[in-house]
Amino acid sequence: MNTLFRGDFTDDDVYNYIKTISDKIKEDSVVVDQIKNNTKEQAMLGGFGNKMNDAVIDTLDIHQNMATQVLSEDKIRKELVSIVYDIISKSLKSDIQIQNRNYSNLAQYGSLKAADKKVNYGENTTRKNL
Repeated sequence: MNTLFRGDFTDDDVYNYIKTISDKIKEDSVVVDQIKNNTKEQAMLGGFGNKMNDAVIDTLDIHQNMATQVLSEDKIRKELVSIVYDIISKSLKSDIQIQNRNYSNLAQYGSLKAADKKVNYGENTTRKNL
């Protein structure tokens, strides 16, 4: 995805930019209806192209305004620091919980496979497929 733009952008940079533009366009119910009710080619003949240009300009203005406030107003910067910290912390904790569950499942699967290998497969026993 980062081949779309020239420059040193990560995939996340490009994804977040595209997501921001998409979200701004979805605020326009007329364009959303055009997308819902038409083919891509038909929707492009409507207001979609112009709306995308508007969304690029609008989001640039919005982000510049917010960035200016963050950099110039200590109260806003401190609140944003706290919010961003909480989002990252929650995300990392969620990632750790998922990893722990995956490791637990793998460990459990591994011990089940080990136990399965120890089963006596004589005439009166059957192997359970795991």
